[in-house]
Amino acid sequence: MLSAEGSLGDRMKAKIQIGDLVSWKMLGEDENRGLGVILDFYHKKEGERHVIYADIFHFRSAKKVTISVISLKRYEGTINEV
Repeated sequence: MLSAEGSLGDRMKAKIQIGDLVSWKMLGEDENRGLGVILDFYHKKEGERHVIYADIFHFRSAKKVTISVISLKRYEGTINEV
């Protein structure tokens, strides 16, 4: 696992943790947001930068997805609001 100070996503990762409920914008869908729970974090080198990604269990598809943490928002609502 790569680990580097100043990785893209450090600030967001400091605000969330494994087990948190998070949402993210779905590409190509104006109003729908993905919703899931964080399973794990890892660093990956993209070009010259280290980027932090999260493995997330996506509720709607019932599958694991990988998303950059900079795209995530900690979900503060209730699941019934989705």
